[in-house]
Amino acid sequence: MSFVSWFLQRTGLSPRRVPEAPLQPSVLQGQLSIARDFSRFPAGRVKADGPRSGQHLRELILRQEGDLTIDFDGTMGYGSSFLQGAFQGLYQDVPLGRLRLRLISKEDPSIADEVWQYINS
Repeated sequence: MSFVSWFLQRTGLSPRRVPEAPLQPSVLQGQLSIARDFSRFPAGRVKADGPRSGQHLRELILRQEGDLTIDFDGTMGYGSSFLQGAFQGLYQDVPLGRLRLRLISKEDPSIADEVWQYINS
């Protein structure tokens, strides 16, 4: 049983009942709030794990250029599989200088350090 299946079963939520923001912004004007622009319930590493997986977020980030501030506040938390899918080795997939990230979280300031570790690995 995947983490996503376990979580949905445990909480009684259904992917169809979870309200989600549309996943279509191609230009985020330098700001990405994961809760507002992606999902309050991010989970899974790859697309097969569900519609709000780390791989989906990675593709959204890779469409951006220039400075991008990513705000991690407002979600129900982050599993390591989601963070790996979204950020592991991210700069290897981006031409040098095309994207500059700033990671913020008032709710859990340590998340930025954890994500930088994934990016730099």
